[in-house]
Amino acid sequence: DAGALPALLTSSPAAPGHWHKKALSLASVVANDGNALHETFSMEEMERFLSLMAGSHVSLMRCGDRGFLFDG
Repeated sequence: DAGALPALLTSSPAAPGHWHKKALSLASVVANDGNALHETFSMEEMERFLSLMAGSHVSLMRCGDRGFLFDG
């Protein structure tokens, strides 16, 4: 099954995409506008946070599980 390999790359805790997926999921919750993250971080810190999240997103996309980026 062609879809089985991408799923394995994010479902197993030993897989590279698993922790990228968890990081994005957590960041999505933390960065919710209701949490006022933009008021907590300086502009430089916010840019760094967004850069790290973009990097995680790219790494996760390389694992092939594009349909479930922000699922917990």
